[in-house]
Amino acid sequence: MQTPSMIPPSRAEQLFHLSPGLITDAEAATITDPYVPSSDTKRFTIRDIFRKGYPEYEKAHYVPPYVQKVMHAIMACGTGALGYTIMKCPDCDLIQVHPDSCGNRNCPSCGHMNRLKWKAMREAELIQDIPYFHVVFTVPHQLTDLIYQNQKSMLDLLFHASTNTVLQLCEEQYGMIPGIISVLHTCGSNMMLHYHIHMFVSGGGLSMDKSKFIHTPGSYFLPITRIAKRYRSLYLTGLKQLYERNALSFAGHSQKLRNRYEWKDLVTQCYSVDWNVEIRKYLAAPTVPSGSAVKSSHDNIAGSFAAYAGRQFLPEVHLEGQEQPVSEEAAPEAFHVLDYMSQYTNRTAMTDNRVVSSNNQTVVFEYKHYHDGGYTLKLLRLSVEEFIRRFIMNIVPKGFMKIRSAGFLAGCVRSKNLALIRSLLGQEPPDNPVQEMNASELVKYFFGVDPAACPNCSKRMENYGHRIPRKVTAQHLLYMIRAS
Repeated sequence: MQTPSMIPPSRAEQLFHLSPGLITDAEAATITDPYVPSSDTKRFTIRDIFRKGYPEYEKAHYVPPYVQKVMHAIMACGTGALGYTIMKCPDCDLIQVHPDSCGNRNCPSCGHMNRLKWKAMREAELIQDIPYFHVVFTVPHQLTDLIYQNQKSMLDLLFHASTNTVLQLCEEQYGMIPGIISVLHTCGSNMMLHYHIHMFVSGGGLSMDKSKFIHTPGSYFLPITRIAKRYRSLYLTGLKQLYERNALSFAGHSQKLRNRYEWKDLVTQCYSVDWNVEIRKYLAAPTVPSGSAVKSSHDNIAGSFAAYAGRQFLPEVHLEGQEQPVSEEAAPEAFHVLDYMSQYTNRTAMTDNRVVSSNNQTVVFEYKHYHDGGYTLKLLRLSVEEFIRRFIMNIVPKGFMKIRSAGFLAGCVRSKNLALIRSLLGQEPPDNPVQEMNASELVKYFFGVDPAACPNCSKRMENYGHRIPRKVTAQHLLYMIRAS
C-alpha cells in the first residue's frame, strides 16, 4: 500500500500547483500542452511565424540580448509557457484556463487595450473649436544607417530637434506655447527602416505668461520652409556635437564615417538636401458636447475590431497582382489622426491582420504603395528570414520612449494647463471614464463584453490567480518579466 507521500501527483497538480479538487485530471487534459498553433486562426499569426523561423535565425545571425528577450516573449505569448490564469464560477463551477500574454510593447498580439485607452485619453484632452495640425518630420536617407547604429542618442535628437522647432517658431510668430504629442515611427508599411516623427500640434496655445489663450489664424499654422530649415539646423547642430563628444559608434555601413573627411562629406550632403517636413491637411476638432468626447469614437472602434476579427487567409493562388486602390480622406478630423498615431504606440512594425498568408518559407503581407498623393494596397512576399530581420530592425532599445509630449501637454503640467485653458475659454472638461479603468473594465467599455462574467450563468467568476506549469524551465521564467 502506497503512503500519501508516494501517491503520484495528478496532472492538474503537476501543471498548475492546484489544490486537489479544484481542477480534475479530465479538465486539465483539455489544455493543449505543448502549444500547437491552429491553421484557421489569425490571432497569433506573427507569433507562429517566429516560432517556426526564429530559432534558426538566431543560430545564423547575431541578435542583441534585449532583442532576444523580446522575441522569446512574443513566441511565448498566449502559449501557456508564461503560465495560466484560472477562473472559476462560484455558482455553476465552470472553470476557464487562460494562457497568459507576454505584455511586451513590441508584441503584435498585446497592447490593443492600451492603444484604445491611450487614444481615448488623448481625445478627452482635445480643446473644442480650435484646429489641430499633423506635422511629419523625416530625416534624409543618408542618415538611416547611422541612426540604426546609434538609435538611443540619434532618435533622442530627432525628438528634441522636431519639438524645439515647433516650440521656437510658435513663440516667435505667435508668442504662444502649443500642445504637442509626438510618436516615433521607425519604418514604412513594408517594414524597411524609415525614421520619422508624427507630431500632433494644437492650433493655439497659452501665451508665454499663461494669462490668455492665443488662436492660430484659421487653417494656417507655420510656414513650412521655416520649419524645415530650423529643424535641419537644430538636428545637424546636435549631430555634430555628438560626433565631437565621441558619442557615436560606427559599424556596418557606417564604418567609413570614422574617417573625418567622410564625416564632413556626410554633413555637407545633409545640409544640401531638402529635409522632408509635411504639414498634413487642416484638422478641425469638432464641437463635442461635454462628456461625450471619449464615447464619440466607440462605434468606430467596435466596428474596426469586428472587421479585424473577421479577416480570413487568402489562398496562395489569389495572391499575385492583387491591388485595392484607396483614397485618402479630404479633411480628416483630429479623432482620425489620433487613431492613426495610436496604431504605433503599442506595437512594432507589423500587426497580425496585415499578414495574408505564411508558410515555412515565405510570408505575404499588405503594404501601402504611395503615389500621386494617395496610396494603393499591394502585397509583398518575403522570406521568413527577411521578415524576421526587418521586424528586429524596428525594435528600439529597452526603455526608449516612443511617445513624448511637450508644450502645454507636457506630462508634468498637462492637467494643470488643460484646466487653465478650459477656464480661459469657458469650456467644461469632458468626461474621461477610461482613466482609472483596469483591463477587464476596458474590454467591457469598448466592446460591451464582460470577460469576468460566466458564459453559462452570467455570474462573476472568481480569479484563482496566476499558475506556472512545473515543467517551465528557468529560462522561460525569465520571460515572465515584461521585456521592453
